[in-house]
Amino acid sequence: MANSEYEQLARAAASQGGSTEPSEREREMEEVRQQNLDRFLSKEARSRLQVIKMVKASQARQVEDAILQMVRMGQIRSQVSEKQLLDILEGLRESKAKEEVKIIYNRKGFDESDDEEYDL
Repeated sequence: MANSEYEQLARAAASQGGSTEPSEREREMEEVRQQNLDRFLSKEARSRLQVIKMVKASQARQVEDAILQMVRMGQIRSQVSEKQLLDILEGLRESKAKEEVKIIYNRKGFDESDDEEYDL
């Protein structure tokens, strides 16, 4: 099972228990996650990710998840530079923009023959 699946299971178990503090297992998983990120991020990329985390934590988490997934798939074998991190961030933004739903209203046009039916 992937780390994200473990995290989801741990969160579900914690929410059912009603406890607000993270369990020992959650802390261990988060520690392993941070160790993996530290191993594959350059200093510049790590500091950039920290800035992103301060501004928007959910977006930073998505970037972290994407990096860890790429590591698991073998797409990343060396440290991620700041430029590569920005490219990953841009890719996430583009994929999010594609997911946005656009609502189109198809309105019927005015037809003069409608007036004839009502003798207006």
